[in-house]
Amino acid sequence: MIKRWNFHMQNASHGVSLTHRAAGSISHATEPGKVFKGKKMAGHMGHQSATVGGQKVVKIDTDKSLLYIQGNVPGPISGLVKIKDATKYIDK
Repeated sequence: MIKRWNFHMQNASHGVSLTHRAAGSISHATEPGKVFKGKKMAGHMGHQSATVGGQKVVKIDTDKSLLYIQGNVPGPISGLVKIKDATKYIDK
């Protein structure tokens, strides 16, 4: 939750025991007696795929097995990139 929603940790001392990264209170008391939808809670973070359209292949170097692309490529350094033909339009 701390990294996902930019929350802060509880104190690392002064009586806090085993709950430094815990969520704490999440809801009201008797009214309304539920947790509202969309509450920022712990869950899966990252590993979403991103699609960028309209990139142009500038150069293909078969000797070094390199593919030069003009524009931004999403993802981490040395990550896998899937390249396919554009389906929206053909740039002439």
